[in-house]
Amino acid sequence: MNTLSQFNSSWADVLNRLQTPIWIFDLGQRCIYWGNTAAVDFWGVSDELTLQEHDMLSGMSQAMRQRLEHYQPILAQGDAITDTWLFYPNGQPRNMLCACSGVYIGESLGVLMEAYPAPAFALQDISHPQSPRDPLTDLPQQPLLDEFLEHSIAQAQRRGTLVSVLFLEVDDFSDALAHIPRLEPQAMRDLVLCDLAKRLCQRVRKGDLVSRCSSGEFALVITDLRRMADLDILVEKILESVSEPFILEGTVIQLSLSMGSSLYPRDGGERDILLSRAYAAMYRAKAVGAGAYRPYF
Repeated sequence: MNTLSQFNSSWADVLNRLQTPIWIFDLGQRCIYWGNTAAVDFWGVSDELTLQEHDMLSGMSQAMRQRLEHYQPILAQGDAITDTWLFYPNGQPRNMLCACSGVYIGESLGVLMEAYPAPAFALQDISHPQSPRDPLTDLPQQPLLDEFLEHSIAQAQRRGTLVSVLFLEVDDFSDALAHIPRLEPQAMRDLVLCDLAKRLCQRVRKGDLVSRCSSGEFALVITDLRRMADLDILVEKILESVSEPFILEGTVIQLSLSMGSSLYPRDGGERDILLSRAYAAMYRAKAVGAGAYRPYF
């Protein structure tokens, strides 16, 4: 285990020459103790002092806190951890592949983090349970969805904006694919799901999140909404996108979605409440009939 006193006087100068963002996070104080020039640029602040004064707690979700607690005994033993992290410099989500090692700041344990952009294949290869990606569509799964939603709620509290959770599910998926005998059923589903995931990602804005929950089920987190009408416009775009036919093996496939939504703060102020109410709204929509949309309220 390293201590800061073991570095010679020029170690910071060496790290400042690197283009990789590197910083030391003090686990005791819950703040950045030091960061190199690339870290200052990454976090979008003016200098190292501003980086040290940056309020990390306000943007740290419960999932992130739990992950840091999980890290502490591993790092204290001198072991290193490589994992994906979802950071929010200037409020913009960025997936990074982080190499983490322990370093003592006096008596306090810190985390030396080296942050690299996380390519799609790397995100799929990470085995840590906090950061899985769907192997078919490369969309985030539940842990990243939970973390992103918690951060979005905290950001909306500060900004006075709205956040919406959308759950949607393909109606009668198996029946829609029954007319294509030349492909195996699972291959047909995979091709359509990948196309659907692409369409959903094209309809949301930068800063929103699309997640795959199960076979034909997806969850969306729509952030920084200023008015209800913005959500209504997005829902209409999604329904229109899915109503466009899918072409598979020369056969036209028509799909429809049942969709439900919840809205922060109207329908709740906590992650799990918003998720469960959006899910309940989706099933109310399914009871109405194929292609229906229902908000929770």
